[in-house]
Amino acid sequence: MPSTPDQLLARDVANLAACYLGGLFASSLAVSLWVGPGAFMFGAVGAAMASPILVVAVVIFCGFRDRIIRHLLFWCALVPLMVAIMWLTMEWLLTYQYRGLGLSWFLSLRSVWQRVGFAFLSASISSALFWLVHCVMQRRSDDHSRVS
Repeated sequence: MPSTPDQLLARDVANLAACYLGGLFASSLAVSLWVGPGAFMFGAVGAAMASPILVVAVVIFCGFRDRIIRHLLFWCALVPLMVAIMWLTMEWLLTYQYRGLGLSWFLSLRSVWQRVGFAFLSASISSALFWLVHCVMQRRSDDHSRVS
């Protein structure tokens, strides 16, 4: 069991990345039931485009780890909304802003909301997985400390 703060941080960051990938896979699987097997390609492209969001999440987590862990349920509930807003902002700034058609046109596109929905679903699954993994790890460490 990791015991130093650096080992705990490394374990939590690894869990965060693993839950991120698990959320992408699970959401691709869920969306593939509706869209078809092409959803896995959508998930792969989404993973590449969302990698800056993962980097931001890791930086925020490393900076505020103790506060986030103390209020983990709140943060896990807030993360999908934050990811959806970051995805909308990133897609607008990187792809649509230069077309000159305006923000209201961008927000009226159905495909934009489908991608935001996928990002929200992925983030929801990822944050739920992270919460579950953290609770299981916490429970194991509590059980281990009682036995010792």
